[in-house]
Amino acid sequence: MDEDVLSREESLRLLAGVAVGRVVFTIRALPAVQPVSFILDEDSVVFGADAGSQLVAAVRDAVVAFQADDIDPASASGWSVTITGYARQFRYSHAADRLRAMPCPPVPGERRHFVGIRTELVTGVRLGEREGRPAGPGTRAPAGRPHREGPRIPSRPAAAGLR
Repeated sequence: MDEDVLSREESLRLLAGVAVGRVVFTIRALPAVQPVSFILDEDSVVFGADAGSQLVAAVRDAVVAFQADDIDPASASGWSVTITGYARQFRYSHAADRLRAMPCPPVPGERRHFVGIRTELVTGVRLGEREGRPAGPGTRAPAGRPHREGPRIPSRPAAAGLR
């Protein structure tokens, strides 16, 4: 897939348009990923989690990553945004009220604890965009911006003995 780097502003704009992302953290020094319902609140990604969950314990005052995307498999186009920052836990805020008010959260759970991840490092890419081809869901083609070739990743050969 070809990819173009997105600005911080465009990355955050796209991120604000989706409701589910993935928190990347560690449990006993091993990587873990968990989907969460979230909102973008000023300079933080905010999500709720069940009290006593491994997620709440693992992200307390830790550096974590957060990723969300919107990719159309039919056109192999869309975008992906990753945020890296410090996570902090809180019990009440305007963002927590907005999360509680979601009529049907895409990721179920009681969400008694709320976590905010500051958007300290934001990286985003637009995938598969080409002139004359749709930019994919949730995206728009940038006007007057030339396409530049991204790195090519060779396909991985099938492992012997695996079917």
